Amino acid sequence: MEKIPRLSSDQRSNLVAYLDGELPEPAAKEIEHVLAKSPTVQHDVEMLSRTWDLLDQLPRLAGSTDLTARTLTVAKADEAPRALLPPSWVEHFPKEPLRRGAIVVAWAAGLALAAVTGFAVTNRLIPDPSDELLRNLPVIEKLDLYSNAESIEFLRELDKRGVTFDEPQTRKR
Repeated sequence: MEKIPRLSSDQRSNLVAYLDGELPEPAAKEIEHVLAKSPTVQHDVEMLSRTWDLLDQLPRLAGSTDLTARTLTVAKADEAPRALLPPSWVEHFPKEPLRRGAIVVAWAAGLALAAVTGFAVTNRLIPDPSDELLRNLPVIEKLDLYSNAESIEFLRELDKRGVTFDEPQTRKR
């Protein structure tokens, strides 16, 4: 049984040019050779030809009168040389180096002032939890001795009399 010839991918891509009569002679001869031997390829070409005939029956739309002018304007804009880099932010500042330096120094001073002010305000307004512990440190250090007292009134009375709770000294032997 003989193998049915098929169109190659290059020949398949040239079918429209073949049907329009725009294909060069050697390529057209190759397609005609395959068409003569293969009913499948003949069917494919016939279906493509019918599709093009149906497309020819659709109404044709006309472009606007200024379509050509707009298209050429866009094409010229695409051909125009473009800057390799976008404009730098530095170009918006004055050209004099002294004035530019003064602006940078002013910004740095403003940022430093804002940082110092922020630190000072938060240091004053937000209490440090360790401050209360430091105020009560003498009591905390002797908490074991105070816990043996019967009541707070007893401790106040001892404080009025000037009695202190010093740690008992251990004797050296």
